[in-house]
Amino acid sequence: MELVTILKEQGIEILSSETGGFFACTLELEMLTGETKIIPLWETTIVPGAMAPISGSEAIMDTIDNLQPIPQTALKIFRMFNQSSYSINDIIQELSQDQVLSARTLQMCNSVLFSGTIKIDSLKDAVLILGKEKLVRSVITTAIESYFKQIGPSGYSLCKGGLFSHTVGVACLAERLAKETGVAHPWSAYTAGLLHDIGKVVLDQHISDCLPFFFRTLGNDKQSILQSEEKVLGFDHCRAGVILAEKWGFSDALTEVIRCHHTPEDAQVDSQLVEIVYLADRIMEKFFAGFDIDNIDALHLEPIIKKMDLDGAALARYIDDLPLDILIQDSPHGTTKT
Repeated sequence: MELVTILKEQGIEILSSETGGFFACTLELEMLTGETKIIPLWETTIVPGAMAPISGSEAIMDTIDNLQPIPQTALKIFRMFNQSSYSINDIIQELSQDQVLSARTLQMCNSVLFSGTIKIDSLKDAVLILGKEKLVRSVITTAIESYFKQIGPSGYSLCKGGLFSHTVGVACLAERLAKETGVAHPWSAYTAGLLHDIGKVVLDQHISDCLPFFFRTLGNDKQSILQSEEKVLGFDHCRAGVILAEKWGFSDALTEVIRCHHTPEDAQVDSQLVEIVYLADRIMEKFFAGFDIDNIDALHLEPIIKKMDLDGAALARYIDDLPLDILIQDSPHGTTKT
């Protein structure tokens, strides 16, 4: 807008303009004639009767079978921690079988010390430094980050690593809400927030081929993201996520979060956990540019906020703290609060 003001002050007429959004444009100048053109980087010609390619259930199921899954070691440690029938030695023994996860855990533990004056050389030392819960959290977060790397930069993420950063933000905020309200266990809220969008990794393998049509459907038809996914791909990310959750042996409560994080009114197993992730997800979509793609009626949030007995000042404070939480969780240096 500042540029428009300057041009008007100088008496320079604006012949054409294009407001960017999810897609880039190029500005072309014909030197001989002085003619300018603003051209989108994707094909804009719509052939009458043409439809975007619909992948269908068979193609989606093939993708589910062929994607690199979350490492079995991480899933086993996750189940052990949830069942509470384990010892630290059990976790260390299991983690030792995966050299990549072990190395990343040791890297995080050493970086927590900032100066590195104390060298952590073993997983047993890592447990002493991080504690059991934080160690397991680092394992699960590392595994999820690896899984989300299968997403391309031109699909749901809109930028490299964007969707993973979003899920970490949802996880951190959900954990904070659980701690403050007491309606769910903070560990459960964190893992549910971290895993709620795993189905998008599946659909991302197909959505990039019809991205303009997908966003046009969202914008012009005023449909929800689930309706648009169903229209364009014949599948939605919640359904894809549930298939993965059942395949990987997730609990009923966690599977329900994946199924109902856009429709919390449908939850029956643990509605409060679903509502926490729903609220955290809605806030994060507003917080990060590029993820506000679902058509949401803000009035739907009010009953949940009241039910959790949250006031505006507290909610604003949690949101204000969010960037630091994300930096801590997502930082390769394992920064801690002081």
